[in-house]
Amino acid sequence: MQGSGSLNECAERFAAIAGGSLVNEDGQTLRNSVQPYSLKKDYENIKFYAQPIRITRVNVRPSNSGFGPSAISGQVYKIWIDKAKGQAGMPAPISIMVPENHPSIRDPKVISIGSL
Repeated sequence: MQGSGSLNECAERFAAIAGGSLVNEDGQTLRNSVQPYSLKKDYENIKFYAQPIRITRVNVRPSNSGFGPSAISGQVYKIWIDKAKGQAGMPAPISIMVPENHPSIRDPKVISIGSL
């Protein structure tokens, strides 16, 4: 997340909006593999993407994600974030789920972060 002073701060901030298979069953903490791999790469590469964010396309589909109490189902909006002007490469995909009928998870959650 742009504006974070460190990868640890980014992970803490991201955990608040992450869901599905990105978080542990408690739904509050990131899985051990998220921060050192995909989140680290995205944290380092966000500078190559347009600010403010430009969405190039959106796909919508029903889906489910996660395990145990953190498992959610609903509509998934897969959005593609455009590169900054002058940067080569394809837009990066990010999937956001709007939960349906979950007893405690009501807000949209990021369930997949592409490779920025």
